[in-house]
Amino acid sequence: MSFSREIQILLLTCAIICAAVISCKPVDTQTTRKKLQSGDSAEQVKLGENTLSKKQITAAANATLRRHGYNHRKLRVFYDEGNVQWMGITRNNLALADSLKSRLEGRDYQFLLYTKKQPWLGWVLWVIIDRNTAEELLFIVQS
Repeated sequence: MSFSREIQILLLTCAIICAAVISCKPVDTQTTRKKLQSGDSAEQVKLGENTLSKKQITAAANATLRRHGYNHRKLRVFYDEGNVQWMGITRNNLALADSLKSRLEGRDYQFLLYTKKQPWLGWVLWVIIDRNTAEELLFIVQS
């Protein structure tokens, strides 16, 4: 039995997304809130002078979801430290990487994944936020 090329690409993309979702570390909002309230600056990413904190980036991503009609409180968020999962996704999907190159090139960005409580049931939301301006750079619903 042979699959068409499109089905093979779709299956490979789904497998990569599932692996990314499973291996990402969920954001612990309670711990993050306590650390930020205590003045701990360890959560701040030090890549640039105007770099936003993890909490601010997550809040910007949550606002992006609301603008697109999703309730972030009903979803699980994965903050991709160092954009490791995003690099894996684009490395394995060159067409996606090429299509987003102009939008992301030269930008300091953070990749976040949102899933239903059971990530294998349904869709995954991809959100990329500029770490300096909190601007939405990418929003994709991957089913």
